[in-house]
Amino acid sequence: MSTQTLSVSETKAQEFVNTVDGAPRTSSLIHQGIDPSTKKKLWDVPIATEKDLDDAVTAAQNSFKTWSKTSWESRQEVLERMRQILVDHRDEMSQILSTECGKPVSKFVTIACMAALTRCLATICSI
Repeated sequence: MSTQTLSVSETKAQEFVNTVDGAPRTSSLIHQGIDPSTKKKLWDVPIATEKDLDDAVTAAQNSFKTWSKTSWESRQEVLERMRQILVDHRDEMSQILSTECGKPVSKFVTIACMAALTRCLATICSI
């Protein structure tokens, strides 16, 4: 995962990809992202194919075999790392989501909620 911080204007120049089994996938089918508050075109969003979906399900089933044997302590560590990534990138994620949804960042509490929920899940795993 890249830790480079991008502004929304820099993000517009980025190529978005789907991720299947840890690998990026592009698509010949795209959806044009649009800021609903301004109707301004944003970025191209790849549309997953049926094969992408089938491969993602297979990858998830294969990953579950390992994850289901993972200790509670290790799961808690993974959730805490995920929470920290959300916290570390909340500003740029909030800006991107705000632009995609056409709402001011001040109305966006989703990232903070996800981080709090992840902390809660990590705590539950320790019970």
